[in-house]
Amino acid sequence: MVRILSFPLYASVIFMPTHRSYADFLLVSFVAFHYGLPLPTIASGIDFLGMRGVSDILRRAGAFFIRRSFADDPLYRTVFAEYVQSILQQPQPLEFFVEGTRSRSGKSIYPKIGLLQAATEVYLRGSVSDVMIIPISITYERTLEENLYARELLGVPKPKESTSALIKAAGVLRDNYGSMWFHFGTPISIRDFMEGKVDRSMYNLIPRNHVAVKTEEAALVKTLAFSVVQEQQRNIRIHAWTILATALLHRLRKGHTKTSTEDILADCLTLEALINRTFSVDKSILLDIGMDAVRHCASVHKDVMRLNEEAACFVEIRPEALKNAKVVHMLLGHYRNQLLHRVSPQAMRVISSRVPSLSDHDPAAFLSRLFAWEFVSHDSSAAADFDLSSGDDDSSTDRSLLIELIEPFLVGYAIVIRLLVRDRFATSASLKTARVLAKDLQRTIGVVLEAGAYSAFEILSLDLISNCILALKSMGALQTESDQSLLLRRDVLADVGAQLDAFLQPALLVAISGAIDSL
Repeated sequence: MVRILSFPLYASVIFMPTHRSYADFLLVSFVAFHYGLPLPTIASGIDFLGMRGVSDILRRAGAFFIRRSFADDPLYRTVFAEYVQSILQQPQPLEFFVEGTRSRSGKSIYPKIGLLQAATEVYLRGSVSDVMIIPISITYERTLEENLYARELLGVPKPKESTSALIKAAGVLRDNYGSMWFHFGTPISIRDFMEGKVDRSMYNLIPRNHVAVKTEEAALVKTLAFSVVQEQQRNIRIHAWTILATALLHRLRKGHTKTSTEDILADCLTLEALINRTFSVDKSILLDIGMDAVRHCASVHKDVMRLNEEAACFVEIRPEALKNAKVVHMLLGHYRNQLLHRVSPQAMRVISSRVPSLSDHDPAAFLSRLFAWEFVSHDSSAAADFDLSSGDDDSSTDRSLLIELIEPFLVGYAIVIRLLVRDRFATSASLKTARVLAKDLQRTIGVVLEAGAYSAFEILSLDLISNCILALKSMGALQTESDQSLLLRRDVLADVGAQLDAFLQPALLVAISGAIDSL
């Protein structure tokens, strides 16, 4: 905050928060007001424009409404670029979410660069002398929309935003949502980022109503977007419920709904030690976990778990919650996912070390490409310091736990690829858009899981399935036709599937294949 207050007067400012809840933009404005900063002008989705009364309040609070996509509308894009320029030339900061939409899964979303590119154009044209980007990390102990997200990921349609729905939902605010943490990251100067990489003088010759950014500059904007996401991730709080939810989820997948507090605390301490050993964690963003923290989690997340402190002290998933076990898996997975950006590089390195390298296939590079949308902007350099060679108990436990954290994603992708190779999907894939295909795959994966092939219901997540489709498109296994339908390339898909199988245990592959063959 001190750094922001000391910015030179000529610098334009952009707030870029993480996006995990509708409450995000309200919190940014509240914090700015509290510290005497100018209130930001907020880019908001056009969905809110149809909310009678609410849209007027949002507009007066600094919001302006934009389409979700307008790349194919040159006039709209030109007017929008001019509007962004007018905002950046004012003393008020601009605020938008580089992820584009709320993350239902709790992980960072692959960044959208449209708004950031428009802001970069303003600098490149010389309309402002610099633009300072402030990455903001907002962490919720309990996400306001957690139940809604769980159901959306399971395929339940998102409720339409409306004033009446907002009024009906007001009652949820009476519940206990615990703490939230708000962290301003290290400012990123667009001028410093572009220094020596772009010749700004060439933009003086380009008409203002033309799209100025070239392919090379667009690639730089993409790199800048990932730098913002990585700075956001660096400051995400690892709190007690993140660790406890991860431990509960691992035990739930093994069929354990009730665990002694002694055992669950041991699991949590093991996970906490793993995070400390595998990543240089700032202690200010890591909350120590003990019995008091478990009690606190039980009070905040009382709909999911309960703590019994009688003679046999134990923690259990509430029986009433288990009536919809898939929702419980999604809820716990939402919080587990909040620490994956810290351990995914090491996890992929560990599991890659079990696969022999071939002349034309590097296991680590393959996983990095496959999970490019799943684990966004993971810092591969962090994995280099993790010692795999040690044979002590801690090292062995670390490797097992890292593999356990990443295995559901490997299995989910393997099932998706196996289903796509099957004739029923292969012959009709060209008739489906990515969204329709994802929902079709989700229904079939549900049948596979019900057959007992695997116990991690979080792989039913539409987020995971959609990320897998994006990865397969980038690897050439799926192609998008002019009508947005998908064309399947079975030879490429089979090759990707064969490489992925090398990371999974043979017995697990047999179980998955058996369940799919019996469909």
